[in-house]
Amino acid sequence: MTGAIFPGNVDAATAARLAESTEQALRALGMASGIAHTECKLTADGPRLIEVNGRLGGFIDDTVGRATGFPMLRTALDCALGRLPADFTAPARQRIAFQRFFAPPLDARAIVSMTGVKETKALPGVRRVEVVRRPGQPVDWA
Repeated sequence: MTGAIFPGNVDAATAARLAESTEQALRALGMASGIAHTECKLTADGPRLIEVNGRLGGFIDDTVGRATGFPMLRTALDCALGRLPADFTAPARQRIAFQRFFAPPLDARAIVSMTGVKETKALPGVRRVEVVRRPGQPVDWA
């Protein structure tokens, strides 16, 4: 299982170190504007950069949008077109948003059955349950 939580649950000092590490990486790469997808791993020695890409990360637009109302895709397009105001600041979070992805076991080849979708949709706070494979369809953990 994997997923994303926004905002991350880190203290202010760790958040500042993550921001500093990310800013240093973007400056080193010569990125002065636009949207970047960066991933860091928290270690005992502090944040360690894993990847930097000049794009929106998978499902991040949706997760951040649900938590803040912030239109990341629209903003990325505005950046690319040079239409972002110089005094731009992202809005504060309004709620916590998360996504979970369930990967099949390594030896699975197809979905045999699926239960709990209706019950999960009925849980308080659940906004969407998206099923991308149905019983009988093939799966691949990769």
